[in-house]
Amino acid sequence: MRCPTRRSAPLLLTSSSASAPRSTAPAARPSPAPTSPSSLPVTPSCSLPAPSFDVPTLISSFGNRSLDVADLVALSGAHTFGIAHCPSFSDRFTPNIDFNPLIDPLFARRLRAKCAKDVPQGTANQTLDVRTPDVFDNKYYLDLIVRQGLFKSDQGLIDHPDTTLLAARFALIQSSFFSQFAKSMVKMSNMDLLTGTQGEIRQNCAVPNRRAEGIETANDEGHTATM
Repeated sequence: MRCPTRRSAPLLLTSSSASAPRSTAPAARPSPAPTSPSSLPVTPSCSLPAPSFDVPTLISSFGNRSLDVADLVALSGAHTFGIAHCPSFSDRFTPNIDFNPLIDPLFARRLRAKCAKDVPQGTANQTLDVRTPDVFDNKYYLDLIVRQGLFKSDQGLIDHPDTTLLAARFALIQSSFFSQFAKSMVKMSNMDLLTGTQGEIRQNCAVPNRRAEGIETANDEGHTATM
């Protein structure tokens, strides 16, 4: 699939989120130029918050990327989609203990059964949004209110004083969530913006331009050979 040179792959992902609120973002930005994976530095821009992070750690992590608390709570709502495997949320339930005030007991029991030791490793997973996993909406925040957040980093948003009011507001007013999510996505899309010769506008989203040219040439030669 060819990628119009006026748009970068990250922005295509941003603008094509299913049923997500629409927002205006720059239509073209360079992607990183080809480089050896071993030469890439390990920096905050290369990492994602862990599902075990508590809210203060999340606020610090987002703050390091010039994202504020509103961005944190809104962008966490992207967990309206997606699945996770048992090791990433095993800290949300404790074997042989039915009561944990930080999680709905029936939800904990369901997760415990799903991640039982006799289940083949890597086969069990759980949707991040237990209510409407295939719809972009605000039900993720309702999950948190009834203590059915899958990750510790999710559930903490409704429990911590710095984030609880925003999380509750997004649970009650979907349009408020949509509005802030759109603003935060535009803000995030402008992070680490490359300028000048630092990057390239890809012709094919999946590969750097030099590789894309080789793939296109090979495809053309194969097409000619079959004529």
